[in-house]
Amino acid sequence: MLLSERASASTDSKIAEYFSRAQLQASEVEHRHQLQMSQFEAKVLIDACKTKPEIQKQLSDCCCELKQKIDKCCCEVKDRVREESCDTRALLQAQQVDALRSELEGKKMELLMCGIKGGKK
Repeated sequence: MLLSERASASTDSKIAEYFSRAQLQASEVEHRHQLQMSQFEAKVLIDACKTKPEIQKQLSDCCCELKQKIDKCCCEVKDRVREESCDTRALLQAQQVDALRSELEGKKMELLMCGIKGGKK
C-alpha cells in the first residue's frame, strides 16, 4: 500500500471515529434531556399528589361557604317575597273594602231614594 493510500485510510478512519463519537455524544445528550424531562414530570406528579388533599379541603371549604351564602341569600329573598306579598294583600284588601263601601253607599242611596219615592205616593 502506498503512503498516500495509508494516509487516506487513516483520515477516513479518524473521520468515521470522530463522527461515531459525535453521534454517541448527541445520543447521550438526548437521553440526558429525556431523563431530565421524565424526572421533572415525576416531580410535578409527586407535588400534585402531595397537594391533592389540601386542594380537596379548600374545595370542600369553598363549597360549604358557597352553600351558606346561597342559604342566606335564599332566606333574604323569601323574606322579601313574604313582605311584598303581605303588602300586596293589604293593598288588595283595602281596595276591596273601598269598593264595598262605595257599593254600600250606592245601595243606601237607592234605599233612600226608594223611601222618598214611596213616601210621596
